[in-house]
Amino acid sequence: MMQLSVIPGDSIGAFVIGWPRHAVYEHCGEPDGTFRKSPLSKTIVDSYELEQCQVFYDESDCAEYIEASRKAGIDLIYFGHSLFDLSVEELLSLLSTEEVVEEDNGCSYIFPKIGMALWRSSREQALFDTVGVGALSYFQEHQT
Repeated sequence: MMQLSVIPGDSIGAFVIGWPRHAVYEHCGEPDGTFRKSPLSKTIVDSYELEQCQVFYDESDCAEYIEASRKAGIDLIYFGHSLFDLSVEELLSLLSTEEVVEEDNGCSYIFPKIGMALWRSSREQALFDTVGVGALSYFQEHQT
């Protein structure tokens, strides 16, 4: 199983916040796909299927948010804990010392002061589907 370290506000594995797009390509290879989150979006997102990661770029073409999805064969490690193996309650307890913003009726949890986000597709799910890290400015700009 491939293990990727999670450093809130900084990186997931070899994907690093703040790197220009060409540096991401140099270290992580060419993406499997590139898209815009919406037709009006000014910025792009690169998708890496092998590692189920998406890299969101800012208007300067630098990585500002990285999101990894649950997938067999990938293990996200945060201070020795496997994030995709922890229940919602366990993971929220692990991060309980941090300020949290709950959105989407318990599907999304944002930790803006450390640059981390968790998401699940429904409130009934026992595990999170994605873990994201981003620049602190990303969370300030995208907070509802």
